[in-house]
Amino acid sequence: MPMLPEPSRSHDSTSLQDGSLDPFKDALRARYPLDVVVRRASRRRTMQRVAGSTMLSVAAAVSVWFADPAYRVDTLQTAVGEHRDWSLADGSRLALNTDSLVRAEWHVRSRRLLLDRGEASIEVAHSSLRSLRPLVTYAGDVVIHDVGTTFAVRRDAADVQVGVVSGSVAVAAGTQAPVNLNPNQAVTVAAGHMGSLEPFDPVQALGWRDGRLVFDGTPLSVAVAQMRRYRQAPIDLDPRAANLRVSGQFDTANIDALLDMLPHVLPIKVKHDASGAVMIAHR
Repeated sequence: MPMLPEPSRSHDSTSLQDGSLDPFKDALRARYPLDVVVRRASRRRTMQRVAGSTMLSVAAAVSVWFADPAYRVDTLQTAVGEHRDWSLADGSRLALNTDSLVRAEWHVRSRRLLLDRGEASIEVAHSSLRSLRPLVTYAGDVVIHDVGTTFAVRRDAADVQVGVVSGSVAVAAGTQAPVNLNPNQAVTVAAGHMGSLEPFDPVQALGWRDGRLVFDGTPLSVAVAQMRRYRQAPIDLDPRAANLRVSGQFDTANIDALLDMLPHVLPIKVKHDASGAVMIAHR
């Protein structure tokens, strides 16, 4: 039996570089083309990176959509006795009555108005994207969903009143079923309780937009409550005169002239204090 040569036991590091594979290099390259393998591996890595980046982008977009963050917030307010109007970023019109404060928030998939105090008239711009980015107005715990309309909302210490000029709104409060309002309808939410539908007269209720207080057989107690909103100093009313009635249109910028006129049409007397306070007493 022929004897095979004994393998070399040398640990010389040059033994792997002695050129013994040189005759086979071309065949190895033909069978295992390294550049093709490298290109394929590079393409796979690129595709994996693109796919991973795309998935991350989609996941980020979905997260932003559901989180609905605000990308713009406008704070709008008026001083006592002042009324102003604005054109909002979406083309809607907002008017604020005396001593009012609203935050307009523009979110990725919604529009929000937050009435902190006072009174606002809102004319919602018509948009094909309304269903995707609806306008919702908040007044404390009261939520008003626009259905394409012009409406007014007033927030006092414990009450919120909503009235519709055109179109319709849905008014919700707490867990109570929403109430739908149509033109010339209003509802008052008192201490969180939804009241019954009541008539809404835009001419009388929104006269302030033209700088007018409009009274039509209005109890003096209600008229004085309106006057107080346009005056820094207090107005006190004798309870005996509370149910007297007053009518007419008056300038919101000159409440003192209205006070001075009252004794000429009602059985009352008006006393001005040096501090600016006014007392209305029954004669």
